[in-house]
Amino acid sequence: MTGTSFTRLTAAGLGACLAAGLAHQNYATVMSRTGHRGFERRRVRCGTGNIVDYHVRRGREGGPAVVCEAGLMSTSAAWLLVADHLGPDVTVLLYDRAGYRGSLRRCPEDYSLSEPVSDLTEVLADAADARLLGGGPCVLAGHSLGGYLVHRAAAAAPGRVHGLVLVDPTHPRELLHSRRQREGSRGVNLTMKLGPWSAVLGAGLLIDKKGLFSFAEGSPYHRKLRLEGGRLRARGTHAELMESDETYRRLAGRQLAPAGAGQ
Repeated sequence: MTGTSFTRLTAAGLGACLAAGLAHQNYATVMSRTGHRGFERRRVRCGTGNIVDYHVRRGREGGPAVVCEAGLMSTSAAWLLVADHLGPDVTVLLYDRAGYRGSLRRCPEDYSLSEPVSDLTEVLADAADARLLGGGPCVLAGHSLGGYLVHRAAAAAPGRVHGLVLVDPTHPRELLHSRRQREGSRGVNLTMKLGPWSAVLGAGLLIDKKGLFSFAEGSPYHRKLRLEGGRLRARGTHAELMESDETYRRLAGRQLAPAGAGQ
């Protein structure tokens, strides 16, 4: 085989891989804009300028409501298995932060964590005004970064929130006091930097190689999670998100140390 032939074959192979990746990305994009079965889909334009989708499964009138906030680079689909284990009396509200699934980021300002907190409080207000929360106590549930966001949202809307469920939540001092968290943050930072571009090029085709979504195998949500896992988006790195938020810095007590510092 001549050098020219090898170059052409290599270029053709790379082009085919790129085409397959882009096709997968576009398909995942279309599928992620659909609603969740059994949930009513609504959309609210927030004061930040963002257009946010949320999904409600109504429970008993006067019953409790659980509003679920996903973790970093996760969507509302991450809570579907949990929702299946909540009784029919419970109203469940799942929502997607701006830039995830069908929610659109239109805020003209630089991104900070105050933005999704504000959006979440407006989602709560819109759902309450539409009488979608059942009229009973409202509990916010947040996983990872979502735990920090619901904590902030509860403080911003004390009249609407009656309790919190924090699942492995982000803590303002975690990068200061935990060497393991700092080390893990390096990998998160790299993922967040490369994730959006690699997703555009179809890296979602490879994302489940280590069983990232094995917990959902056998459920009707496994395929949805795998598809949406190929469209992970983020704003800045893990440490940069923390650093950009004034309240987070105040709670931490000082400027966050860069990943890997203090070892």
